[in-house]
Amino acid sequence: MAAKFALAAADRPSALAALRRRRLHETSAEALDANLITIESVLTHVEDAGRQAAVVGALKAGSAALAALRARLPLADVEAVLADTAAAAAYDRQLAALLGAGALTAGDEAAVEGELAALEAAAGAAVAAQLPAAPTHAVKADVAVAPAAEAEAGEERVAVEAD
Repeated sequence: MAAKFALAAADRPSALAALRRRRLHETSAEALDANLITIESVLTHVEDAGRQAAVVGALKAGSAALAALRARLPLADVEAVLADTAAAAAYDRQLAALLGAGALTAGDEAAVEGELAALEAAAGAAVAAQLPAAPTHAVKADVAVAPAAEAEAGEERVAVEAD
């Protein structure tokens, strides 16, 4: 724009100077844009390096936890537990095979079921004997509630997990 006005006024050196200033401005703007892109790239690399450092820290912490676990629970102890478990499973299989070999007849099975029913009835009678008798008269509905009971009734109870 300034170059056009200078040319219109027949001032060639001023028009040339205006065009040079515009060109210098454009190259400066391009250089600034390139620098901005470079700075953004460096920032991205720094952020990535920070994330990678966090990952490496987490890996180190995990490795230390595994080493502590290995120190607390040696391989020989794990193998001993596995061997004990295998021995117990084999014993259970042998016991099941022995119990299955002498299978009960239908009459024996009925007798066992009857004995179980008798045991359940006796246990139920014992529990019923311990319970108080139900009231036989009408219960008053207009009984006043004590203030402490009202306070407890208004409280909300919350279960808390034990550590």
